[in-house]
Amino acid sequence: GGGDGAGAGGKNAAAPQKFYESFEPFLTKQSEAKPCQSYDSFNDAVDEFYSSIECQKQEVSNIKEKKQISGKLEKIKADQEARIEGLRSQVISSNKKAQLIEYNLESVDAAINAVNEAIASGFDWKELDQMIRSEQEAGNPVAQLVHSLQLERNAITLQIRNNLDDFENEEENALQCVAVDLGMTAHANACALYQQRKKHEKKETKTIEASQKALKEAEKNATSQMKKLKVTPGFKVTRKQLWFEKFDWFISSENYLVVSGRDAQQNETIVKRYLTKHDIYVHADIHGAASCVIRNRVDGG
Repeated sequence: GGGDGAGAGGKNAAAPQKFYESFEPFLTKQSEAKPCQSYDSFNDAVDEFYSSIECQKQEVSNIKEKKQISGKLEKIKADQEARIEGLRSQVISSNKKAQLIEYNLESVDAAINAVNEAIASGFDWKELDQMIRSEQEAGNPVAQLVHSLQLERNAITLQIRNNLDDFENEEENALQCVAVDLGMTAHANACALYQQRKKHEKKETKTIEASQKALKEAEKNATSQMKKLKVTPGFKVTRKQLWFEKFDWFISSENYLVVSGRDAQQNETIVKRYLTKHDIYVHADIHGAASCVIRNRVDGG
């Protein structure tokens, strides 16, 4: 054991639970910069260090579980936000595409009619694509609207922009790709996109409502799981019970151990098993009085 200054080093003063890294009989040079706790003796420091190990393990385990619970909750929140953001983007995209078609009704109708007429004239898909590329190179304004063909689903993608409003920055009004159905007019395509927008808006509203309910339930479950985490305020070191602790006992002012029976059976046990020739036996001449033994310290006994 050590004298004054014995301590357990490495305590985290900011944490509610003590965390010790090591113990030493005196403060060494390499430990001077670390927070430390001093004890009256080295034995006290060692007892504190090892008795706190279980609490420390439990606290670390609880922190890890709390992080996992919080991580799962954050992931649910992130997934819900991403889903809502995706629907919001679809609403904005459908609305913008519908507006672009409305800004270019005549041009979009001209492109749809030109492609439909070429198909009706017997052009196969490959020839039609080549013809459009040739017309684009020749400067045909209608052909230049066509970005690509999706004839397998009776559609084409056009490149159009807002030609009605003024923009300070041309990049804000760059060409946008908009897919149109060849079986509908430009106006009908715009109406279909507006209907699509409404569907996305309804889905977004329902998703937000469902998301709020799911988040409340997830938060409720997370709170419940947090509460279930076992927190022990301290760790009690178990030890073997001394022989006299099953009886009534005390240490006298002269530092003698005094033991007495709690009942008739214990009175008999004290006399037969534990009374030695060096001890003092005390008993009152009263019915039911306890047998009392004063343990005499002989040979360290």
